[in-house]
Amino acid sequence: MADLELIKESASQLAVVAGAYSNKTFVLPRPGCGNGGLKWEDVKPVIEPILPDNVHVITLKGGD
Repeated sequence: MADLELIKESASQLAVVAGAYSNKTFVLPRPGCGNGGLKWEDVKPVIEPILPDNVHVITLKGGD
């Protein structure tokens, strides 16, 4: 099972890097979801306020 606190810390670290490279776009899958066993509805409100505008989370599942 994925650790929501670790995801929050990782999102904070990614926000620092993304801030330093604001002219770049960062794309990541839904952290902790899938093999991590968490639901996107639980992860999204934790990381959404942390990530800057140049970080995009892919939220579509295969076939959506």
